[in-house]
Amino acid sequence: MDTGVLDARFVGDRPLACVDEVTGDVTATKGLIVAENYTDRPAPESVRIIDFDEAKAVPGIVPGTFILVVNGVMPYLNMTVRLSPLVYIQRPDYWGIEVVGSLHGVGLPATAPYTVSLPLDGILGARGIEVIGANRTERIDLP
Repeated sequence: MDTGVLDARFVGDRPLACVDEVTGDVTATKGLIVAENYTDRPAPESVRIIDFDEAKAVPGIVPGTFILVVNGVMPYLNMTVRLSPLVYIQRPDYWGIEVVGSLHGVGLPATAPYTVSLPLDGILGARGIEVIGANRTERIDLP
């Protein structure tokens, strides 16, 4: 029986999956290796997990919601700091959130305080969150 491709999904010129027009079966192709080897890729030089001094979860405006507020000292004056939640397939006990600093251009070697925040809607673990810095982590229990 002859089958053909009804639809194909691509990343660049690599097909990720094909749908057989006769059976409707979806077949993954070697293009999926791109996703599977993601953690094997080189880490960027301009982005790093940085230290933090304090992390706290404060109540949001809507009852039952929380906002994570983290502060510390960034090692470069022109660094951008953000909070980056990890990705999980199943809900963990503590959802990991990394404190990430990135440089755009040459780093100006002067320290400066930072404060960043992140609404915790959809990124709460069963027991709370875990803030991940360069030299320590801090677990925060939440209802």
